[in-house]
Amino acid sequence: MGRYQWQCNFSNIMSSISEQFPDPTEGPNVVLVGGGNGPAVIGAGIADYWPGANLKILVATSDSGGSTGKLREQFGTLPVGDIRRVTSALSPHAELADSFEHRFGEDDTTEAVAAHGRHLLGHLFGRPNVTPDDWSRAAWIMERTTLLAGKLDTLRGHAFGNLVMTMLTTLDRPEEAPSLTKAADTIGSWLEARGRVLPVTEVRHDLVMEDNGQTLVGEHVIDEHIVADPRTASIRLQAANPQETVIITPEADVALRNADMVILGPGSVFTSIQAATAAEGVTEALKENQDNGGTLVAIGNLVVGADTHGMHVGEIFRKLQKSLGRNFTHVMYNINTQVLPQGQALEFGPASPDDSWQALGLPLADSQAVAVDPSDVVVRAVLCGMIRRE
Repeated sequence: MGRYQWQCNFSNIMSSISEQFPDPTEGPNVVLVGGGNGPAVIGAGIADYWPGANLKILVATSDSGGSTGKLREQFGTLPVGDIRRVTSALSPHAELADSFEHRFGEDDTTEAVAAHGRHLLGHLFGRPNVTPDDWSRAAWIMERTTLLAGKLDTLRGHAFGNLVMTMLTTLDRPEEAPSLTKAADTIGSWLEARGRVLPVTEVRHDLVMEDNGQTLVGEHVIDEHIVADPRTASIRLQAANPQETVIITPEADVALRNADMVILGPGSVFTSIQAATAAEGVTEALKENQDNGGTLVAIGNLVVGADTHGMHVGEIFRKLQKSLGRNFTHVMYNINTQVLPQGQALEFGPASPDDSWQALGLPLADSQAVAVDPSDVVVRAVLCGMIRRE
């Protein structure tokens, strides 16, 4: 299919979407898949521009570094940091989101954790959708979160939201079994996130890379690794319990199958996108989505990374779609390569006659910020007619 630079009359697009989805309660199902940073940025942009969209974000649960890695090791829980980051980005309450993102210092004590808990309870108090029982449960969770924080050698570097979510995923009561999906829904309701954030899998696992005869275990190890051969390197998920299979959750499975549009990227190919798509059941869900007429959109990075050196955007996504079991319908890439440092810009590269996608060249970078701007071209391009199912 063709490659062209994006042009769109955005002033007319919202009325077109309204015609296609006249009932705001039955808006298009948009699903983002990846790690924490890319989906947080793109998700916030979609929530701002397209509040009628039924937005879900499926987040990888392979993180093994930083605060998340320490909590995962000490308490045996799934990684929570990326889900926290995305949920905060979707919250309309900036002050409350900042509290969840707050990282404690070397000298902070459990009183600092308790203070953030009181701040949350103050926000919840008086909300019409928060019942007295809801508030009492939140207060109990804040108390338990403070106790959990007291078990740590230091609070330095830990995000308040990570402590809360770790507490929620260690709950084991007759009426409330531990679940990362339930924990994500709980903080989503507290932050009033403009979309549902879900883990791709709830099976504890490690990310494993095979690269030129070398095996690397752990997302933080792979993140620091300069891939020897990006064209042949591969990723898999290795369950912590050899008797288990790293399988997609029912909620994530339904979201993918029913999506009008699935968006992958931007983000690291190996530790964000493939970490989120390598769970068993993902390819089957994407194939059914394709059969149902859903679109699959890829958003390319701006600069060459340690995992993609020597490759072009087209090569990266041709390799990726083989692992997904279906083709992309649209690939977005940056055309403002001249504003990036010489030799660092990720070019689209030569087209292939086998490409089945539409390649959309977008001005994603400028001289002031080397970043995708969700409030500008990306989200507008997503809105420009790409959601229609044939």
